[in-house]
Amino acid sequence: MPPKFLFRSVLAIGFCALGFSIPYLVQHPAMSLASSSPISLNQEKPASPLGNLNEEEKAALTQLTVSGSALNLWAIKKVLPEYPVGAKLTETRNRVQVRIEIHVFGEVTLAEAINGHPSLRQAAVEAAKQWKFKPVDDAGTLQIIHGVLTFNFQRDNNLLNVIFEPRPYSPKLRNTGKLHPSAIALLERMAAKSSETIATEAAFVQNNRANLYVRLSDKTNKTNAQLKKLGFKVVQNSQTPNLITGLLPIEKLQALADLEVTSFVSPKLQSQTATVKPDKPEDSLLAIRHLTVYNAPLLAGAIKKVMPVPPPMARASGLVKVRIALNTDGEVEEAEVFSGHPLLRNPVIEAVRQWQFKPSVYDGGTMKIHGVLAFRFSVDKNGETTVVAEAQPIPANLQKVWTKLHPSISAVIERLNAKGDTTASEPSFVRNGKANLQVQLTEKTDAAIAQLKKIGLEITKNAPNSELINGRLPTEKLEALADLKTVRYLSPLNHK
Repeated sequence: MPPKFLFRSVLAIGFCALGFSIPYLVQHPAMSLASSSPISLNQEKPASPLGNLNEEEKAALTQLTVSGSALNLWAIKKVLPEYPVGAKLTETRNRVQVRIEIHVFGEVTLAEAINGHPSLRQAAVEAAKQWKFKPVDDAGTLQIIHGVLTFNFQRDNNLLNVIFEPRPYSPKLRNTGKLHPSAIALLERMAAKSSETIATEAAFVQNNRANLYVRLSDKTNKTNAQLKKLGFKVVQNSQTPNLITGLLPIEKLQALADLEVTSFVSPKLQSQTATVKPDKPEDSLLAIRHLTVYNAPLLAGAIKKVMPVPPPMARASGLVKVRIALNTDGEVEEAEVFSGHPLLRNPVIEAVRQWQFKPSVYDGGTMKIHGVLAFRFSVDKNGETTVVAEAQPIPANLQKVWTKLHPSISAVIERLNAKGDTTASEPSFVRNGKANLQVQLTEKTDAAIAQLKKIGLEITKNAPNSELINGRLPTEKLEALADLKTVRYLSPLNHK
């Protein structure tokens, strides 16, 4: 007997004992999953054959996506992640979401972290793999159930712990039962107008179009016309009955799920399909979340500090300031002294590169931190040098916009306000009174671009599928540019 028919036979035998109907399950997933009777954990269950199926074979199966709330009600065994030791030492806190696939006998057959801090993901995945669920039966038709488990690694009463958050999907979305969790996450991100992407999104979205498997209840000429009307471009008519592969503008995903003929929508990974040529040349600009932190909070976030050792007999004193950039693990990946005695600069650079900071996180991911450290060198009457890390106040005129400015740009504004030479130490991105910039927007709209042009930004590059814009701006307009609500961060760009 062929494997696919054997699998269906096994499912049909297993499901007859419980008697669920798929229409009711789709309409009331939380109630239906909660009401099925639990089985003994010692009872022998048929082995899941899902691991032996490829992506297309999985897409052809009858599937259903349920919310975190439904998973919470349906679970008969819940396991919380252990807080990783390294994450505890750095006090890393973040939510981690794990996409899971569940065989109808209640076993987790796949667990994949789709967002969250890297140091917490593995612990979340290992915990999710151990969850068990009540079996579901609908006369042998339903074969895969999808969902997302959300674990919050948090501080509660001064203790680091982990809780499970049974999150529902956004009430703005419809027919989520027909959508793979990766497609739902994309729709939620679009509804929230967020620039953050889930881990799997880049694998099936290219040039604002999603590569999809669409399982249909019936494949007819009328169905093809409905898909074409939505803008669905058929790439392959699969030999599998009622399965079709194609490209769809991401803003049409909800409309696709709303079609009565749509049974389930799965992502088709780019690695398993031919590269799609864009309609227009694309820009490879990468939008990374940035934040600038000044001395006091930067010093507070340091978990390892190494003080500079001045050269013997140097007898040099004064304040040395150094710009730094931290990677997602809290390590110093860039360091550049921009003021201070020449004899003290190299020792400061060597010391700062050994500093370690707590990884900085926001809800959904990590960010690149920029900042300035200041070291005060003092020489006493005996010639002994002491060094202290000194917190500097934020300039009054930059209080509102400091976090949006790369330190190099802040330095230009400070010198400009002090009527100094703005090009003295910034020849790489300031030329003829104009700064070469990369502007990251909170949202790229026609109104936002009009505001940039009104201030005087000369746009040199505008990536269509990015929130980044490159351009040139008179240095005296930098502060006004940062003050715009639509501007998230300003970075310098070297002149070519």
